[in-house]
Amino acid sequence: MENYKSNYKCPKCGHTYYETSDFRAVSGLIGRMMNFQSEKFTTVTCQLCKFTELYKSDERGLADLFDLMSG
Repeated sequence: MENYKSNYKCPKCGHTYYETSDFRAVSGLIGRMMNFQSEKFTTVTCQLCKFTELYKSDERGLADLFDLMSG
């Protein structure tokens, strides 16, 4: 997903375009054995330098975070 927010600025290079994605991670031996996905994360990646920030998220994702960033 490609995004542009006028107030987003990459902390590494200052670029204002980014991509987001979600993934789940398994924690613990039992979780791995049962293929249980227990933690959800969202990434925000600068399109220019590929610097990536990782956020632990709930089921809604980062909608609330970007609402706060955009004022």
